[in-house]
Amino acid sequence: MNPTAPPSAATIALIERALTDDLLVEAVAYAAAKLRGLAWRGRQGGAVPGGREAADMVQTAVERTLSGRRKWDPVEVPEFNRHLTGAIDSIVSALVVGAENRRSGEIVPYADESEAACIERLLTAHDYSGPTREEESANSEFMLAVTDEVGKDDPPLQRILECMLMDEIYKREAIANHLGITPDDVTNATKRFKRRWPKLVAQFANLNPPKVSP
Repeated sequence: MNPTAPPSAATIALIERALTDDLLVEAVAYAAAKLRGLAWRGRQGGAVPGGREAADMVQTAVERTLSGRRKWDPVEVPEFNRHLTGAIDSIVSALVVGAENRRSGEIVPYADESEAACIERLLTAHDYSGPTREEESANSEFMLAVTDEVGKDDPPLQRILECMLMDEIYKREAIANHLGITPDDVTNATKRFKRRWPKLVAQFANLNPPKVSP
């Protein structure tokens, strides 16, 4: 299984038929309500990181679906609007727990300073440093291989890894809610993954696995 494989031509045709103007308007309204109901940069109703708007959430959800990053199974979830709102939920959740939202307060740029420059200044002040693009690419290739491998004998663990890798959902309760399982199911799968981790690292050592354990 390739978790990033694009949907079939038949599924793409279904997606295109489902993406009516009315559905897009409803999706933008849904995303706007989600954004308004959350705390951004420590303040209810604060500015969303990067100036992202509801329409951006919908566009990202559609793009991820068409690329295969966000899978839609028309048999399991016949209502495309339900799939779309779930994808929007995941994108918004990732923004909420993202470093930019967690590590910066309300953005107040200096005179003649852009918001992007202000964000960079605040992140630097908090001594934040993330992985380089090369590290992210290597880690992603490794995790895709691992996800395929565990899927051979542990499909529930594979679904959880896909949820983390593709949907950027990391909290136990959020994963459980997204997949329709219990938090204990997530905990048990995590324990299984930790036991398998040394062998997986050895098996895919050529893909430059991350140096930290899960």
